[in-house]
Amino acid sequence: AERQVRALGAGLIVICTRAAEAEVLSQRAPGGLMAAQEAGRVPGWLAPLPSPQGSDIRAWRVLPPRQGQ
Repeated sequence: AERQVRALGAGLIVICTRAAEAEVLSQRAPGGLMAAQEAGRVPGWLAPLPSPQGSDIRAWRVLPPRQGQ
């Protein structure tokens, strides 16, 4: 996922946890990025951003590539 996100030039990843896509993607790819995020496992190349209390929106900032990448 990291390679694809960087290739797109994305600076943020934002999801709505109530969207049907979140559940579908997690089921289709249990080892994928959506499933990891839903389980609270955030890859090291993403930094969680605060969400308003009670919000269904989750957001992460894409961190700059580490040296050597």
